[in-house]
Amino acid sequence: MPFKIPINQLTPGFDDSGYKITGPDINDGRVIVNSITLKVEKENAKAMIEGYDKEGSKHFVTIFTAREGAWSLKGNFRENPKLLTTKKHDPREDYPLSQLGENLNASDYCLPLRYLAVLHSILHIKYDMQVWETLCKNDIFDIWTPIAPYNMLKGKREPKDPMILLLRIFEIEEDFSEKIIEENYAHAVKQQLVTMKQPVIPNDLFKETTKKITTSIDKYLDRIEEIYDTCKI
Repeated sequence: MPFKIPINQLTPGFDDSGYKITGPDINDGRVIVNSITLKVEKENAKAMIEGYDKEGSKHFVTIFTAREGAWSLKGNFRENPKLLTTKKHDPREDYPLSQLGENLNASDYCLPLRYLAVLHSILHIKYDMQVWETLCKNDIFDIWTPIAPYNMLKGKREPKDPMILLLRIFEIEEDFSEKIIEENYAHAVKQQLVTMKQPVIPNDLFKETTKKITTSIDKYLDRIEEIYDTCKI
């Protein structure tokens, strides 16, 4: 059974099993791709697709930070999954990688443009460094030092509604290598129907990861917004 989050922590609009009734319109593994991509650091992309090594084990990044008005949520990400693309430059000095992140050697990483990010849920969190002291040391976001996501959320001022986006990455049959339009904060693509293959990480590992995230930062969670049960795709 999929990992369930208590109903009293969820926002309204969910069925009695704890999952939202509506979400992306995915039929037989096919869905319309968002016109705005999810543009991430090369290190994040590599850790999402290939994983990173820690103490002899492989781990995968499944989260991304966001706040009210974030580009990552534009284009109605809740309903339209986004093609994964990468930023051109290395992380800024105030977003430092950990040694594990440095070990990825991702400066020249070339992401194949055939991976789709589906928004599984949104964790609305308190803006507290302890969130990242935890998640950057418990196999969830270890490629970053805790100050990096903390600063990413803050920007120029303390953020409104800081969030963690819980993502499920799927390979798709279509390749968008010749279809990307360059933009400043995201790339643009023509909306079209795409066919999803298997997720990068299997259901059991994803459920285990989800549980670890929510239980380890439980006291810093304001609410959890379930979007789509990606274990049922």
